[in-house]
Amino acid sequence: MIDIETMGTNKRAVIASIAAVEFDLASGQKGRHFYEKVDIQSCLDLGLQVDGDTIKWWLNQPDQARAELVKDVRPLPQVLFKLTHWMAKCSADTKVWGNGPSFDLVILGNAFQAVNQTPPWDYKNERCVRTMLMLFPMVRDYIHHRGIKHQPVADANYQIELVSECYRLATPPQLVVG
Repeated sequence: MIDIETMGTNKRAVIASIAAVEFDLASGQKGRHFYEKVDIQSCLDLGLQVDGDTIKWWLNQPDQARAELVKDVRPLPQVLFKLTHWMAKCSADTKVWGNGPSFDLVILGNAFQAVNQTPPWDYKNERCVRTMLMLFPMVRDYIHHRGIKHQPVADANYQIELVSECYRLATPPQLVVG
């Protein structure tokens, strides 16, 4: 599961932070995680963009979430290199989940392009949290976000719980014939 925080909503948005969490879809069990905060200026220097509405939105978020945007940041090329290295330990057919068909993975793919790197996943392995939730909207009624909203590791963990529950609901129980 990949979750990013951005300074815009278009496909060339500045990325403020990136998280990735390994998980098993059927069980929801989580494995290793990746989390890095990105220097916003390094994104601007590469031609990525901010938008005023997103900046205003961030100004209205809790102090803890905003504080994450500015401490211990690294240049975008370095963060993407580290993400690629982290993902190299995953299997070649790893499914990469994002929260929306045109947000996290598209923005991240454009960031890789901006630094002349290739995303470390095959586009055929991209999956969408929102599509799963469209099929099982009631899951949001009983699975709730824990942790700081808009902190990407907490958001990724929440999204894992949602898609794993959707998968459980979609998968018929094994019939045991005795």
